[in-house]
Amino acid sequence: MSPGDNGGEDFSWNAVWESGAVIHDDGWSFEMFIPFAAIRFSKKEVQTWGLNITRRRRKTEQQYTWNPINPNVNGFLTQEGTWTGLTNIKPPLRLQFSPYFSTYANHYPANTPGEKNWTSSVNGGMDVKYGISQAFTLDATLIPDFGQVQSDNRIANLTPFEVKYQENRPFFNEGTELFNKAGIFYPRRIGIDPVLLHSPDEYMNSTYRLAEYPVESKLINATKISGRTSKGLGIGMLNAITNTRFATIENIHTGDKKDVLIDPLTNYNILVLDQSLKHNSSITFTNTNVWRSGNDYDANVSVAQFSLNDKKNTWTVSGKLGLSILTGADDQRKIFPDMGTVFHLEK
Repeated sequence: MSPGDNGGEDFSWNAVWESGAVIHDDGWSFEMFIPFAAIRFSKKEVQTWGLNITRRRRKTEQQYTWNPINPNVNGFLTQEGTWTGLTNIKPPLRLQFSPYFSTYANHYPANTPGEKNWTSSVNGGMDVKYGISQAFTLDATLIPDFGQVQSDNRIANLTPFEVKYQENRPFFNEGTELFNKAGIFYPRRIGIDPVLLHSPDEYMNSTYRLAEYPVESKLINATKISGRTSKGLGIGMLNAITNTRFATIENIHTGDKKDVLIDPLTNYNILVLDQSLKHNSSITFTNTNVWRSGNDYDANVSVAQFSLNDKKNTWTVSGKLGLSILTGADDQRKIFPDMGTVFHLEK
């Protein structure tokens, strides 16, 4: 389950654990061994943990839980059982290093004098996970390689609206439920397509041809810190940097080449503050900021929202207020207020 996310389940959790199951005369049973390093807990001498066990039967799509879950009550974690009497357990150091090394070889038989039919590349980097405290965790990826991540399906978009693709990169999926609370975090904008994707087309004519063209942004690093204090304040910070990238165009007659900027040095940042209140209520502030070097536009979006529930968790009053600021190449600031759902009553 996701810390601080009382509304649903987090299927992106990925840890090392062991399990076993046996069939006997009364049915079947199972055991699981989850190391302390895979979960967060405090240093208190006596502790009480929330616990629930869910079984899904795929044949009938029925779901059973050890502690009953009422679908008419808001929240999943708020209806879990309790495990009492946990004493003398010490949280271990949570530190993981995952280095990687990869090589690629591509064959494009152009069969053109002066142009190679084969290209190759060598990549290396590292992922780091560190438990800053029992409440907060740092995740970082340095020079990541997402070459093995599932690619997108091709979609023919005949509408004037952008197609939103599913995020398949593990770093931007795991532990990001706090960043997604306002609904404005779309990680696919980070390190995917160059912002000036079609800029070389401005130079294409009978004189120039496209000699080299990177189709993806170059993500240098990304870091996120998330957690929740003992007083219910959830804090999430994510920062990512993509490097400058150029396309190369060549003069057909003289062979002269020149670089065309297709992606400036860019910094992406998101900050989330989420205060949990009684009865599974909350107040949240989210800010996203994109800064680009040079004359390309920058963007800043802020959203404040609230969700208030009654004592029985059957009625919800919610609302939000947003503000978007774009600073363009012409040094003009464009402000777009977004009232969103100012008031919403739901049962």
